[in-house]
Amino acid sequence: MLFFPLPGTYAVVELDIENTLKPFDDPVAKAEAASLKTAKCLVFLCTVLQLPFPDNATFKYRAYLIGPRIRPEVPDLCVTSEMCMPIYPNTHYPFGDCEPLHTKPQFPFSNCYHWFGAYTQFELRILNDGRDYRAGPCTELPADQHCKMEWARERHTFTSMKIWEAKQSQAAEATAAARICEAEEAAEGPESEASSDMPSSDASPDASPTALPVEEADGDDARSSSSEASFAAAAAAAADDDDNDDDDNDNDDDDDDNDDDDDDDAPCPGCDECQSECSAGYESDEDSEYYEEGPRTSDGFVDDLHAMDIFGIIPNERDLLIPIVKIWLDIGAQFSEDDVPDPLEFVEERNKLIRIVEESMARTRARAKAESSTQSSTQVDESAAECEPAEADNPQAVVRDGSTAPPSEVNEELPRVGLPAKLKAAVGAFLGIR
Repeated sequence: MLFFPLPGTYAVVELDIENTLKPFDDPVAKAEAASLKTAKCLVFLCTVLQLPFPDNATFKYRAYLIGPRIRPEVPDLCVTSEMCMPIYPNTHYPFGDCEPLHTKPQFPFSNCYHWFGAYTQFELRILNDGRDYRAGPCTELPADQHCKMEWARERHTFTSMKIWEAKQSQAAEATAAARICEAEEAAEGPESEASSDMPSSDASPDASPTALPVEEADGDDARSSSSEASFAAAAAAAADDDDNDDDDNDNDDDDDDNDDDDDDDAPCPGCDECQSECSAGYESDEDSEYYEEGPRTSDGFVDDLHAMDIFGIIPNERDLLIPIVKIWLDIGAQFSEDDVPDPLEFVEERNKLIRIVEESMARTRARAKAESSTQSSTQVDESAAECEPAEADNPQAVVRDGSTAPPSEVNEELPRVGLPAKLKAAVGAFLGIR
């Protein structure tokens, strides 16, 4: 018995709204989902995302869309009509040479394509209803054809990325050009005002030539002084480098002498009796920490591997966002060739159902938070009631020496808040109050 559909199989799926919303028990979500249509869709079950066990409630897959026509162009998503691949007996591909995929047995429809690009793969869950998936016909994609299809998908994904990068580059160039225009317009304003203040070119030829403006002369002096300062700083730095080189040479000589001295203290590798004593000073802090803690055991690696959840067996709240679908593997018996549904209708309804589930989960979290805050406030009130003074019903209060007196005669410095009986007895015993 095969209790789950094998990856690499074509199937017809339909949204199972009732079982998808069953874990929430939310009347609002059920009312919103009542208006959804349960459109069927032809898909390819590519990968099982969860290690299947017979007692699993659902099985999780990644699926690809199959369309009854060439991929519609979506410029906003960088999708072109070329991003598809025919399934034999369909051989129509008007964008060049593209060998169709060959299924086993032959695909029952002659107008279908694998769609590539954005939003053509998604996750779904299949309910474990105890069915035997070997009973009945099914259409599979052989391994070599599956690899060819994945290569085509990667190639078209790369094409989408190139289109997106070109759009980003064009947008960046347009933004830069706009900023340059704004800067030029902003610079033209002060220049026009400055040109109006300049003397006219029709001035008398007898006029004596004017000297350089004060600002420009000051600027030349500043540049010359800064050049001199830079030259002086460079000369000083060169002198320092020469001194440092001499110091380094002296240090190297000292290091050679120290190395000769250190050789006398090196551990002797052939001495068995003093091996531990000689090598004790050569253990680093990391080595000592390693030997104190010990090497990492295999249990630590097993825990890390378990945390990765490579088999998808750890329960995850995110899985509740993945819709459950009804499934049929006998795709040829579900509809005729002319009635193969458009997968975009299924995608639209699926997105709506996910939104309803997200809102239901948000309401559930809000209710849990409100109940938690109410319960916390109730516990605080009960704790405050337990900590009320034991002397509240007694017209007298305790004084420092252990005697009692009316409340009016109690020292005002003493706190009026009482203590629980056990804590009061402990404090009294500690202070020597009987």
